Amino acid sequence: MLETDGSISVLKKYRYSKLTNRDFNQLIIIDGTLDKANLKRAGLSEEWLRCELRKRHVPKIKNVFFCEWNKNEGLFIEKM
Repeated sequence: MLETDGSISVLKKYRYSKLTNRDFNQLIIIDGTLDKANLKRAGLSEEWLRCELRKRHVPKIKNVFFCEWNKNEGLFIEKM
């Protein structure tokens, strides 16, 4: 796959590797609203997320514009 930044990503064909929800980016927060279903799909807890936000000096979920989880890259947060 050609990524938007110009890099190339290579994935095994499905028949060679079973992908799970944890292999894809999970949108966790959008416009200050937590998506609990995606949080669960990513295998994360709300307690863990709140702890990670505090580490990044974000006091509340409503202060987050966009938050995404990827098992290889971790948590990406864009504050409001």
